Amino acid sequence: MHQTRTILVTGAPGLLGSHLVPRLRASGYRVITHARSSAADIQADLADAALAKTVLAQTRPDIIYNLAALTDVDDCERQPGKAWATNALIPGNLSRHCPPRCRLLHISSDQVYDGVGPHEESSVMPRNAYAWSKLAGECAAHGNPGGALVLRTNFFGSGINAQRSKPGFSDWLIQAFRDHVPITLFTDVLFNPLSLPTLSRILVDLAESPVTGTFNLGCSQGISKRDFARALASRLGLDTSHALDGLAADRPSTVRRPNDMRMNCTAFEAAFHLKLPDLGEEIRRATETSI
Repeated sequence: MHQTRTILVTGAPGLLGSHLVPRLRASGYRVITHARSSAADIQADLADAALAKTVLAQTRPDIIYNLAALTDVDDCERQPGKAWATNALIPGNLSRHCPPRCRLLHISSDQVYDGVGPHEESSVMPRNAYAWSKLAGECAAHGNPGGALVLRTNFFGSGINAQRSKPGFSDWLIQAFRDHVPITLFTDVLFNPLSLPTLSRILVDLAESPVTGTFNLGCSQGISKRDFARALASRLGLDTSHALDGLAADRPSTVRRPNDMRMNCTAFEAAFHLKLPDLGEEIRRATETSI
């Protein structure tokens, strides 16, 4: 058993934080939640270096989980300054003003990759403002003298009282299938996400780990978003007759998005002596616990 330690979770009201915070508290940690404007223990814009310094001096966390992020790809492209402030300046300020020996766990994105996967950690290829800002945030996080663990990931499942402006990918799919809304499922977009229950459990297990570095964290094999959507619907017994197959390449958009975000996660498995689950397990786990 660890001694009672203080964990600061930034961006706590979001999709991942809604799963992670209760698990951390159940594991005996003292958790302080942060949000920029939503209900949380601390409300502050941590992109402001002076405010970040004050918050860290007041809370003196032993561990920080940085979940704060602007993830809307289109919004990031429209407002690159806002993307940079949230995705790059916040981890930089946390890293710079961490208390001595404070551990920083920073959540990054599989969208830093493009080209043919599965991608190893060294093969980054950012294609848009969101990906560039996330990659910059990774570099900033590694400036922490106490060490940083950066995890590139993708996840799915429903939030537990999460405060979100729009539904997550799996929520959106399920609602569309239930309402018989015509949607297009992309056959040319590939990824290997984890369920929120699995990801939050792993993150709790990593709280006391001394390992630092950047690692891919996803399920053990990749899949197209079309096949993921149909597997999810099959698990829930939902009708997919209104869904059509299509190509993301044919979607009208001014934002360049990666098509193949599949990650090679063997470095993570080796470093943490953990076997990551396959996607079938993850869909079962998510539908049993959170959807």
